[in-house]
Amino acid sequence: MSQYRFSSTLHYTPAEITEMQNVTFSGYFFPQTMTPEMAAEVWRCYDVDMVHTVVMHSLNLAFVGLARLALRGWRGWCGGFGIVPRYRGTGASTHLAERMIYKAREAGLKTIQLEVLHQNIPAQKLYKRVGFETLRQLLSVEIATKALPESPALEVEELDPERLFPWVAFDVRPSWQRELASIATLKSRAYTLAGKRFDRPTGLITERRKAHLRILAAINHTALTDGELLALLRHAAGDAVGIQLINEPEESALLRRCRDFGFFDVFGQYEMFLTL
Repeated sequence: MSQYRFSSTLHYTPAEITEMQNVTFSGYFFPQTMTPEMAAEVWRCYDVDMVHTVVMHSLNLAFVGLARLALRGWRGWCGGFGIVPRYRGTGASTHLAERMIYKAREAGLKTIQLEVLHQNIPAQKLYKRVGFETLRQLLSVEIATKALPESPALEVEELDPERLFPWVAFDVRPSWQRELASIATLKSRAYTLAGKRFDRPTGLITERRKAHLRILAAINHTALTDGELLALLRHAAGDAVGIQLINEPEESALLRRCRDFGFFDVFGQYEMFLTL
């Protein structure tokens, strides 16, 4: 008989789910303190599923952990996995991971993917123990807007992001959070060079996160010169203090260009996959 009880999130309020999520990330490398509104955005944008997300309690009903499972077709993504501090190091994480995998199979998924911080060695060992394999690194870089190299004075125009959605074709497979299914749900803005003709549309799709601009997609960026791409970045940034590129695959041409512009590494993650 299991020493734990498992359930879905269907019978919890948004506030209760958010509190469970926050407590499982307390003491983490990057502690997360979210509001119900912030948590709802994550669930909506990344297709987190309330039925297959796993809530874990002890037999005396003490909350133990939470594993958020997102679904897109036959693919799954673990968008947050955590154990409350008092149960860490007890083996509870293995039980939670195994239950998440069980729910993924129950949903008919063929794969599960997730990201784990470079420095989170215990989590890496856990995921490998239950069958995940490391495929690549996802890197996050940023630059202060004022540190961008000089760029030519080019005319930039803003357009409806949906006009660029059909042309979102990454040079490498994007992370789950940067797939078009995610981008299309965000409050994004798009920019292109006015009066320039290319074989297909070019431009940037971006999102403002407080004082920073985040690059969501660079459309046909290889057709742009460095000066043209910098002009787009500078215009899109506006009064933002910095520009970020989050969870970009290590083999990405866009990542290489950003580093050439002076972007520096902020944090890195390993992307891991499990074939079911």
